[in-house]
Amino acid sequence: MILADKNKDTKLASLIPAIRRSISDWFLVNINLLKQNKDIKNDVIQKLLKTYKHKEGLIYAVSDKKIVMIIHFGTVHNFAYIKKEIEGVLPEQNCRVSLKPVNEVGMKEIQLDLIVKDELVNLKETKFEQREKRVQNVFIIADDEPLVCKTMSRLLGISGDVIEVNNGDNVLKFYHEHNPDILFLDIHMPGRNGLDLINEILEIDPDAYIIILSADSSADNVVKAINKGAIGFLSKPPAKDRMQQYINQCITIR
Repeated sequence: MILADKNKDTKLASLIPAIRRSISDWFLVNINLLKQNKDIKNDVIQKLLKTYKHKEGLIYAVSDKKIVMIIHFGTVHNFAYIKKEIEGVLPEQNCRVSLKPVNEVGMKEIQLDLIVKDELVNLKETKFEQREKRVQNVFIIADDEPLVCKTMSRLLGISGDVIEVNNGDNVLKFYHEHNPDILFLDIHMPGRNGLDLINEILEIDPDAYIIILSADSSADNVVKAINKGAIGFLSKPPAKDRMQQYINQCITIR
């Protein structure tokens, strides 16, 4: 891990061959500080450099409120460990971590929000924080096909509570009530269209973990869903191993 200057791209250029060789193992980490503070920023950078000194990558400060890290994490089966690791490095900070859709380059993206613990009293608890504190995992399946719901409920029921919604008009209501760790959202169902609902869900919960379902797995639908903010896409009937992969990547799942 090296410290770089955002205005000089020579160090980034030196990493490009390694990134191209195994881009799925590289991550772009956006680190946001709640308050602009140069001392906290420098402290965070030094601690991250020390923690990840044996990993390939670079870190640089965009501003006193934003740090960017490009790092070779390798294969990550459960993203909760990243949160625990960062909180261990920065004990005076609370971390909110969310996995973002793959960016244009093909690199996975992680957003890490650091909140000084003394400032938590002034913040309204988010849906993400509520999910973190909850003991039981919760899944919502929004789909009007009974067989799909039955199959998915059987698989998901091993890991938590499952709520089924068969009409798009009821998705927002159920989302508010149950605050799911993962929402499996069908594109085409009675009432509201799944793609149209993504924006509204993200307005009330920017950290929502949405997986789009559709029998129509055209590239256009996949791109639309990801661009709107969905984490991933499952063709129907969904494959068990692919579902499990998304479950493992959701950092609020226990």
